[in-house]
Amino acid sequence: MPKEIADKRNDFLQKLTTDLASKYRHMRVETLNIKGLMKNKKLAFHFADASFYKFKTLLQNKAVTHGGIVESVDMFFPSSQLYSQCHQKKTKD
Repeated sequence: MPKEIADKRNDFLQKLTTDLASKYRHMRVETLNIKGLMKNKKLAFHFADASFYKFKTLLQNKAVTHGGIVESVDMFFPSSQLYSQCHQKKTKD
């Protein structure tokens, strides 16, 4: 990978994680099935190129620096099915 691309990606990750850590005190990051994602031959390169692990590590380190925390959430956690204020699971009407 050319050094310029790696530098741009690193710069982007640094800025993004700094911004998130300074805005939010409690963040949750979903764990991904990377092995399963890598089986998709058309998208495997893009998933490998996305630097998910580096993003998570930077975010955790910067959250600690800013007094926040980052939790890992299982991929089967029903986050889109919970109310944001009370965290109760939505029921189907």
